[in-house]
Amino acid sequence: MAFTLSSCDWFNTTFLGKPSKAEQELAQLQLEKSRQDSIDLAVANLELQEAINESESQTTSRVEEVILPLNGSRYHILVGSFKEPENADKMMATLQKKDYKPQKVYFKNDFICVSAASSDNAIEMFKMIHEMLNEDFCPIDVWLYDSTTGLHR
Repeated sequence: MAFTLSSCDWFNTTFLGKPSKAEQELAQLQLEKSRQDSIDLAVANLELQEAINESESQTTSRVEEVILPLNGSRYHILVGSFKEPENADKMMATLQKKDYKPQKVYFKNDFICVSAASSDNAIEMFKMIHEMLNEDFCPIDVWLYDSTTGLHR
């Protein structure tokens, strides 16, 4: 008798705690839908990434044609970003006392950044940043700005 009841859906769900055939079919359908959704999402992400890459390559070529280096140099060591011009002037005075040749860089977001040094050689600029970090005036968030990005005015 147990053998005949073991194939019964009611017996399996009630006494053995197994899912019913309808629940098994629903779980299988959900699994297949989930797999298809994952595939569709991966395909959509791939298409989006290809579109972004194509757009970036077109944008990059346009940027390189239009944007020229700031004040004759491509790279600038920025030691501060200020909303108030007086604060930018204070940083410039500090840099002049330390024998740097500071410049103001006016960004499109209306911030004024102060450049401690500039050059077309990025390696030279990174070495200078490393040296500047040992000085008392230099903030720890000093950064190198590539003026060909065109974020400045």
